[in-house]
Amino acid sequence: MDGEIGVTAGTAKTLGHLALHYRAGDGDLVVRLFSGLGLRVEDLAPGRNGDRFFKIVLDPGVEDGFFFAATAAPAQLAFEDAMTEACRARDGAAALAAYRASRVSDPEAGFHIAVRYDSLEALERAVLSMETARSDEPRLAGRLALTRFKARAGQDLDVDARMAASPAFRPDDREAFGDKVVQVFLNTDVVAGGLLSLGQTFELTYHFPGRPPAHPPVRVYEAPGA
Repeated sequence: MDGEIGVTAGTAKTLGHLALHYRAGDGDLVVRLFSGLGLRVEDLAPGRNGDRFFKIVLDPGVEDGFFFAATAAPAQLAFEDAMTEACRARDGAAALAAYRASRVSDPEAGFHIAVRYDSLEALERAVLSMETARSDEPRLAGRLALTRFKARAGQDLDVDARMAASPAFRPDDREAFGDKVVQVFLNTDVVAGGLLSLGQTFELTYHFPGRPPAHPPVRVYEAPGA
């Protein structure tokens, strides 16, 4: 109709943003976390809850695909406190502790947000920065966990040599899930896209050139009218 703007099924779409939140008073830790990961942090001044409101930019040249980070709403924090207390009162503390531990030991199985780096050097700087932040900032003690998965050995001699020389990986690190890819999982409760009491996992990845193509889909579901 005249004067109306329609969206045609099947047209291109982009991921606008992901909304994260943090506890009041942790704004400086949000800056330390994301700037240490090599991302640009823009302070947009006070947000809805009166604390700092951040935009975390992955690629300054792309309009979409960024994070917002604001303080968590009081209703969420009250619910999280009640949930945690209920777990303790009903003998669920062990289950909660086991689940939290699994977010570090088996990070691929849980909800996570992946950030892809354009060079292994950039990913290494991010990992080493997180190690420094964990040791230098007392308020981050116990709040950052790194689980490293180095590129699979025996696939490419150059990749093997590069991984052996990497300052961010150790010989006993586990191997990545795919070929010619590096995966480092960072688990933290500084920010979260869900419950802060369960933390948030970020996957830092780098794909070496010449990696095998992704698996083709078994079935594709198109939008009606596409």
